[in-house]
Amino acid sequence: MFGDPNPLLDHVPIFNDPKEFRAALTYDPLKKVNVSTLSFMQKKILLDTPQVMLKPTKQTLIAAMTWYSMMVGSLMNRNPLRAENRRVYWEGLNADPNKDNPFEKPLPTGISANVFKGPTGTGKSVTYQHFSHCFKQVILHGRNDAAGWVSLKQLVYFHVDISHDGSRKGFLIAILLKLDSLLGTDYGTTLPRAYKTVEALGVATIQRLLAHFTGIIFIDEIQLRNLVKSSNADLMQTFLLSLINSGIPIVLTGNERALDWVTYTQDITRLLLTNPIHAHPIGALFEPGWEKDWSAMCDRGIMNFYLLDAPIVDPVACSKMLYRCSGGVARLAHSLWSQAQSHCLLARKPMVDSMDIEAVFNSIHYDSIRNFINGFHFKNADLLALYPDVDSNFYRRYWQPNLKPSDSEIEAINTIEPPTTKKKLPRTRSELSKFKSEGTRRQTTQARATYLKDTLSPEDMRREGYVQNNLNELMKLKEATGS
Repeated sequence: MFGDPNPLLDHVPIFNDPKEFRAALTYDPLKKVNVSTLSFMQKKILLDTPQVMLKPTKQTLIAAMTWYSMMVGSLMNRNPLRAENRRVYWEGLNADPNKDNPFEKPLPTGISANVFKGPTGTGKSVTYQHFSHCFKQVILHGRNDAAGWVSLKQLVYFHVDISHDGSRKGFLIAILLKLDSLLGTDYGTTLPRAYKTVEALGVATIQRLLAHFTGIIFIDEIQLRNLVKSSNADLMQTFLLSLINSGIPIVLTGNERALDWVTYTQDITRLLLTNPIHAHPIGALFEPGWEKDWSAMCDRGIMNFYLLDAPIVDPVACSKMLYRCSGGVARLAHSLWSQAQSHCLLARKPMVDSMDIEAVFNSIHYDSIRNFINGFHFKNADLLALYPDVDSNFYRRYWQPNLKPSDSEIEAINTIEPPTTKKKLPRTRSELSKFKSEGTRRQTTQARATYLKDTLSPEDMRREGYVQNNLNELMKLKEATGS
């Protein structure tokens, strides 16, 4: 197995040590930049341009090592020098998509899937992007009689986003067009003409991915609205399961609540073949060693992206303020850091300090996300409940383990049903469903009111209520006039 001749692995880097792998994943956009020579406008451009930087934490390193194992292990299992593998390969490619779907059940070469989910900004896309940069995406092979090909374009990794409307055809066309751009093929025009139904086009698309021995596929932008609440959700979910059955390693990345549709045990077990990765803001779950992870990501990562002339004023205070004002969310910490420097640059201030970071956080631009940040910083699930794409109940149970769930906390996505290929009647909401939804709305309204009251200044009349405030003022007037 290990060490066996395998043309699919001839040009894939082999990593034997985690430190070596960590170094390959690390990316610093200023590594080759002499900051002292940059002009004012060059600095402004860098600060206003999203920088895809990565200083691997324990969580991101584990994720990347999992994907590497999936990819290399799958290519080993599909070694074309084995006669049985060649037989399965050609059987899958020669099946007629108009008559049959050979991917309804897992192929004998084995299946491999991984779930990488979490709140927005926790580094999911950045991690798989830098993982991919460790490899050449397309490998050109010449004639290999032992493997059974005259020539081959091997696709090592592939990224694709779920279509915004959750439609299968949009998703399939996106896959085919991207294959064309990478491989120089014309699948995007020829296959839709040859296969008129979406089902047949889906099978044909999987066949092309298999034909190029695709090493691993990252499916991103999986969200509540396009894979759960979309009118096409059931059909898209069924296609994804067929893709997993093909034997190509699949990584599903996206929103925490977008994979709640997996309810059948046969499907759940597919997604548990590798350890699912739930990306959290650093420190959100009091995970052991989170301070070291924050130091690695922030102190030696984000804060190294520094473009001002004078040294940072109190780096320790800046790191603490970044944690406070980001809630441990990597993307927000980087945005705060860049914007604080940009404000200093415009104000001709030569250095940045913690107060500059706090000023950005308190600006009007952060009004819409401040409750999200405070929710993680103060471990307050009620604040997270204001955002429908955050699994607030998960965090509530973790932060308050002895709290018994109420009906409103079982906010079940009431319309979610297991995937099926059968045509279903339009969904209707039961009275119990409406009652639970009303309870959830009331709880959210109460959470908003409680948070507002706790944060109002003492002189704000909303603290006592307008009626009570008017009564108080009337009593003061009577006392003043003696009436």
